[in-house]
Amino acid sequence: MPTVPDIPPASAPLRELEHFCELIGGPDGDPRPIDELYEIARQVEANPRAASTDDLRAAVYFHGRAMRWNGDAADENIRAIRNAIGELRRRL
Repeated sequence: MPTVPDIPPASAPLRELEHFCELIGGPDGDPRPIDELYEIARQVEANPRAASTDDLRAAVYFHGRAMRWNGDAADENIRAIRNAIGELRRRL
């Protein structure tokens, strides 16, 4: 589990957030099916305070991958990453 110094602030520049998204899944990424990750990310967006720490990490991973798959930094992905990272930092 990353510590607070390892997690960028939610207000960090996009490049720093993207780097964190790449690291959070580890070298092999998250092995769960994309549909499962999507559902976790959707639930985290709806209520980040009710999400587990693992679900917050999965949501960051999912949205980071979505930006890479789509080849752009969609506002909705950036917002979701910032919200999940903010909640991770709050907990640590």
